[in-house]
Amino acid sequence: ICDSCWVSEGFGTGPLRTTDGTQKLLSLPDGIFGMAMGGGDVPVRSIVSRGVSSHLPTNATYTVAESTLIQRGEDEYPFTSTSDNSSDLLKPIHRIEALRCGVTGQIMHPSRVLEKLPNDEEPEFLGLERPGEDGYTLHPINPFTIHRNCILTMTDGTPEQTTSLQNASIDFFSMDPSSCLSDMEKTVDCLKQATRDEVILGGLLVSCSGRGPGADSMLGEKMADATRLVRAFPDVPICGFYAGGEIGPMAKVGVKEAVFRSGRASVQGFTAVVALFIVPPPSTKRVMMDDGEESVRHFMLGKVKKLN
Repeated sequence: ICDSCWVSEGFGTGPLRTTDGTQKLLSLPDGIFGMAMGGGDVPVRSIVSRGVSSHLPTNATYTVAESTLIQRGEDEYPFTSTSDNSSDLLKPIHRIEALRCGVTGQIMHPSRVLEKLPNDEEPEFLGLERPGEDGYTLHPINPFTIHRNCILTMTDGTPEQTTSLQNASIDFFSMDPSSCLSDMEKTVDCLKQATRDEVILGGLLVSCSGRGPGADSMLGEKMADATRLVRAFPDVPICGFYAGGEIGPMAKVGVKEAVFRSGRASVQGFTAVVALFIVPPPSTKRVMMDDGEESVRHFMLGKVKKLN
């Protein structure tokens, strides 16, 4: 379904249980496995976890003071197309030209803010949270996105992503094992609390191959994501696989209200995407039951008329 993704290994739980009654989590290097659910209209509860840590000092805040949306074909657009096919990939780009410090009010170039960051390592992501949004959307920082003292962020051309970045809060992030494990635990715990009154049919986990399955992964634990999910939902059959590119809702950082994630599905990296399938609520449609003599006679007459 996507030529930029691949699958490496699967895992699953279910009828296999250990002597203490808990589910047995198995790694499956080959074969076919899955789950079957009868009926339709099954609600899905999904979450996405990545886990990053901020480079900004405590209490330091920055917002976008100046930003320009540059369209393909404009003189200042930084990329050029060499073929008709590649031109479809050249979407509008936000050029962040100045940031405002929330502590001093000083306005400075983004490159200057990057130079002032206390951590020795350069950040991997720029986090953007527009006014009214919940959580930071992550954008990669690399030599291609630093352009003439400005930071470039790509869009997909939709109104949601091309909306002005003026006064958006920003932060600078990098991934590390501790933050990844902590975010997965926190996210799964929030999912457990949010579904405590629902009956769960089963679950699906797609985890980056960089996060497992072996203990030699960046997370340093064997099947770290799957273990935490199974621990939180010990009676739920769960299966999944490790992939090189995970398709799911956009991962965000610092979400305060929304537990479930949906929409804006995209190919991402180093994420864990979880979907729980929920027993549909009972129908609230009212049905009149009347087995009185007159009602039965009327019903049977209708049947006879249809036969004639």
